[in-house]
Amino acid sequence: MNLVDVKIDFNKLVFSSLIVLLLMQFLQDISFIYYLALSFFYSMTFLIFINQPKLISLNSLVSFFYLLVLLSFSVIAIESFFYILEGHSISKIATGSIRLFLMPTLAFILFTLIRDTRDFILIKNIFIFFIVLAAISIIYQVIFGKLSFVANPYGALRFGLPGYASITGAVNTYPGAFYSAAVLLFLSNYKNDFIKALLILFICGASIFTMSKSGLLNTIIIFLLFSFLGILLKKYRLLLYLYSFSFVVLLISSQILNAAVITIVNTFGIELIGMTKSSATEWQGVTERILDRIFGYFLSEEMPLIREFFFGIGLKGGSGVTGFYSPTTHNAFLDIYVMGGIISFFAVIGLFVSVQTSLIKSYYENKESFILAMFISNLLIFINGLVHNGALLHPAMSFMFWVSIAYLFILRRIDINI
Repeated sequence: MNLVDVKIDFNKLVFSSLIVLLLMQFLQDISFIYYLALSFFYSMTFLIFINQPKLISLNSLVSFFYLLVLLSFSVIAIESFFYILEGHSISKIATGSIRLFLMPTLAFILFTLIRDTRDFILIKNIFIFFIVLAAISIIYQVIFGKLSFVANPYGALRFGLPGYASITGAVNTYPGAFYSAAVLLFLSNYKNDFIKALLILFICGASIFTMSKSGLLNTIIIFLLFSFLGILLKKYRLLLYLYSFSFVVLLISSQILNAAVITIVNTFGIELIGMTKSSATEWQGVTERILDRIFGYFLSEEMPLIREFFFGIGLKGGSGVTGFYSPTTHNAFLDIYVMGGIISFFAVIGLFVSVQTSLIKSYYENKESFILAMFISNLLIFINGLVHNGALLHPAMSFMFWVSIAYLFILRRIDINI
């Protein structure tokens, strides 16, 4: 093994370890060692960058908007330090700033450490394995009761069933993340369709057991999507396995059938097999709930000042995502507007549009299934971002979006070097 191979293997060790740490963020509530380990690998990345500097090409809209996002987020972090005057601790502000930058900086870290796009196979496998573990943590709790090291379940039972959290974080984080792994599995080049179908069904079933509306809706969306893609890409055997297994599970497992029916009643108000919406937890119509989640914050607040319109109010606008637990719009894009004003909002929307445009262009040029998977995953992240404020910054939920940016950076670098 020559020196170049040693450097490549070391880089793989660093970025794979860092990805595992980022995804296993539940460890931050268990031990302070988590932050020490995270700091260690970030420091290693910095040293590698100093030794092997790689600059992002500015000749693309993706790089322009990405740097604009980092710049606007820096303004958010700087203006938030004035919270000290309101009695907030420096450690809380620093932690919020770290949460703000944790995932956006992942794109640059991967760009620094990865030499070839083939390394993304490892990244894809790590993420799928993590989501499978998260699904296991949910199913385990359904059978044996709550795990002590994960977040608490929903405060109120939903028709007598609890909604359990997982190693992705709070209860609603798994339903906002599992679909990316499901899409990666469906479009992967793994030859065994039988195993793929079992894994997809397993992680989708775990999402139903969270008893969340997003878990049910995302499962319905991806099954409809898989039906379309399966016919378009001629994945008939995989579709047959997937729907056959689903039918058998619903037939023999009364628990998952009940969980699905309960969530349908609680989400759509459609009363089935004796379960009525009058006994649903926090019943609200779908249209009203979506409008409330997207616009509720703004309808109850005064119009922002000119300064807040352009630069936002800082980390408090991110609510639980940044650790401040203040009012939220329940919308990832509008929360970013509240944090950083119109500039941050414009930067994030511009980044999202430019990434999706570049991905679809790259797919038509290369016909790589992984590129298509990233494109579809990002679309689902966008949809979830309309009703979930953590979609763009939570490690598990936003993972594939920031990975896709790194992929485009590396693809651009390879094209320039050819």
